Amino acid sequence: MEKLDSVKVVIFDMDGTLIDTEKIYRQMWPKCVKDLGFTMTDEQYLYIRSLGRPFVTQKMLEWFGPEFDYDEARRIRKIYFDEHISEHGIERKKGAVELLDYLKNKGIVTAIATATDV
Repeated sequence: MEKLDSVKVVIFDMDGTLIDTEKIYRQMWPKCVKDLGFTMTDEQYLYIRSLGRPFVTQKMLEWFGPEFDYDEARRIRKIYFDEHISEHGIERKKGAVELLDYLKNKGIVTAIATATDV
């Protein structure tokens, strides 16, 4: 860890790095897609998990057809996500707090970035 002497700033992506939202999304996407009358496989979820929204929209329309309402699926997914977090919270990734403490003690500036709008 002493090679960090030249590091001045560390930027973390929040989802999947500091907190474990990925497993929540993995449950919620297939659930909301099912509510709209479609079936999402785990392989399909894994394919889209790191894609930007325009690419996810395009891929879902390819899979489910032009009648698939992506915006409605996202709206439903957000409701399920919020309900899940209200009931269960969000787990921190193992070692996240310790790593942040370590960086703070070394005087390394840390920041969190995310593209998530939940």
